[in-house]
Amino acid sequence: MALPGETATRRRTTLLGALLAGWGVVLGVVVLWQPWVSCPGEDSSAGCPVPADAVPFVYAALVAALVSAVVGAVVLAAGRARR
Repeated sequence: MALPGETATRRRTTLLGALLAGWGVVLGVVVLWQPWVSCPGEDSSAGCPVPADAVPFVYAALVAALVSAVVGAVVLAAGRARR
């Protein structure tokens, strides 16, 4: 028999996992596209190298995106498997 709060907890856990995973994917795609960078001779900013002064920030954003996506996937799986 299910407890009254169990369904709400499962729903919140699943939602949190989906939001974290989605945020990680969106952040990773935006950082890889790097829309704030422009370089001569390229029609797409994704083909430009990362400016040297922005490397630490881009690296930190990619790590944050990866961690968020992985943690979100684990929390989502835990929320879905919860009974």
